[in-house]
Amino acid sequence: MSEKQNSNVIVVQDNEEKKVRRLTWASYIKGICTHKWWVIGATVLTGFVGFAGVHWGINSMRETLAVSYSYKLATEVSEDKTERFVNGEVFDYSSVVTKKAFEYVKSDDSVFKDLDIDTLYNKGAISVTRNINADYENEITYTLSAKAKSFKNVEIGRKFMLALVNYPLAQSTTAIDSYSITSTISDDFEKLPYINKAAALQKQYTAINENYAKLETKFGANVAVDSSGKTLTQSINDFKAKASDVPNLVGSMYSNGYVDYVEGKEDERIAQIKSDAEATIVSLESKKDQKQTKIDLLTSMQSATIVSTLTSESEYVKEMISLKNQIEAISDEIRDLTLNLNWAGYFENETTHKYEFDDTDKTNACYHLAHVATLTDWVKANKAFNEEMLLSAKNLKSELTSANDAFHYVYGVNNAITIWGSGSVGLVNSIPWAIGLIGGLILGFVVSSLITGEIEGTKRLKEEEK
Repeated sequence: MSEKQNSNVIVVQDNEEKKVRRLTWASYIKGICTHKWWVIGATVLTGFVGFAGVHWGINSMRETLAVSYSYKLATEVSEDKTERFVNGEVFDYSSVVTKKAFEYVKSDDSVFKDLDIDTLYNKGAISVTRNINADYENEITYTLSAKAKSFKNVEIGRKFMLALVNYPLAQSTTAIDSYSITSTISDDFEKLPYINKAAALQKQYTAINENYAKLETKFGANVAVDSSGKTLTQSINDFKAKASDVPNLVGSMYSNGYVDYVEGKEDERIAQIKSDAEATIVSLESKKDQKQTKIDLLTSMQSATIVSTLTSESEYVKEMISLKNQIEAISDEIRDLTLNLNWAGYFENETTHKYEFDDTDKTNACYHLAHVATLTDWVKANKAFNEEMLLSAKNLKSELTSANDAFHYVYGVNNAITIWGSGSVGLVNSIPWAIGLIGGLILGFVVSSLITGEIEGTKRLKEEEK
C-alpha cells in the first residue's frame, strides 16, 4: 500500500469500558437462596451417585475377602515327606478350594443354599496360599482370599470362607475319631499255636509302644492323656509294667522250644511243624533273593556319579532311601523266619547253605515233643508258659484300650485352628463408602451452587443493560 493510501485509513477506537459478566458473592448467595431446592436436590443426587459409584462400582471391582490362619492337626510326616492324617489320608492345604470342600460346606449350613458352587469353583473365585514365617521358627500359615463380588453379600462370603478354613479341621477330627491302634489279638487267641500267639503278642506290644513313642515325640512326655491330668510318661510306665514280659516270652519260647500239642498226638504235631518248616524255607529263600536284588539295585544307584550332585529332596535320593527301608524290612522278616526254623529244629548247613532238620539238637520244639514222656519238668514249664501268654494277651487288650484313649484325647485337645489378625475374615482394598458420599455431596453442592449463582449474575447484568 502507498503512503498516500495509508493517509486515508481511519482507525476507530472504542474508549467505552467493556462490561464483563462475572459471578459475584451476592449473585452466588442469591442463587443458592432462590434455587435452594434445586441445589439440595442436585447435591443429594450427586451424593448418592458418589456413594453408589464407590460402593457398587469401584469397590465391587477392588474388594477382597481375606483371612490368615494356621492349623494344629492330627497329621504326621511319612517317610516320603508327605504330610498325612493319622488315618493315612494325605493332608493338602489346598483342599479348602476344592469342589468337594465347597459342596461339603454348602450342605453343612442352609445359609449357603443359594450359592452357585459350580461358578465359584470353575471361575477360581477363591484361592489359598501357603506362607512360611522365617522370623518365627518357620511357622507355616495360610491365606484364603476371594473377590467379594463372588458372593451375594459380604457377610455370606465371610461365613463361607470361615467354613472353608475349618474344613481340614473337620477332616482331622474324622481321622482322630476313626483311628485306633490295630488289634492283633483275635477272639480265638487261646486256640492258636504258640508260635502264632507269640507273634500276635509281639506285634501288639510293638504297635502300642510305637504309638506312645510318636505321641511323646510330637507332644512331649508331660502332655496330659486324660481329663484328670495323667501324663504320657505315667501311661507309658503303666504299659511297660504290665507288658514288660512280652519280649521275654517270645524269646523264652524260642530258647526253650515251648510248643502247643495235644497229649497222645505229639507225632502229628511234629509232622505239622516239619511241614510248616518246609514252606517257611521256601519263603525264606524267596526273601533272601528279594533282598539281594534290592541290594544290587541300591549299590548301582549309589555308585552313579549323579548322586553327589543331588539334594536330599530329589526323587532319586528318595528312591534310594525307600530301597534302604525295604531292605531293612526284608531283613527283619528273614530274621523272624530263621528263628521260626530254628525253633522247629531246622538249621542252615554251613557247607551247602541249605536248611536241614537236626535231630541232635535238644532245644527245639520237635525234640521236646518226641521226648514228652521223659521231660516232666519241661511239660510243666510249657503249660505255665501258655498261661503267661494268655495273661499277657489280657493285659495287652486292656493296655490297647488305654493307648487308644490316650491317643484320641491328646490329638483331640491339640486339634485346633488359629485365625490371625482380628480373628475373622477381613475386607481389604475397600474404599469407605462415606468418601464417595461426602465427595458426591460436595461436588453436587459446588457445581449446582455455581450454576445458580451464574444464572442470577446473568439476570443482574440483563437488568442493568435495560
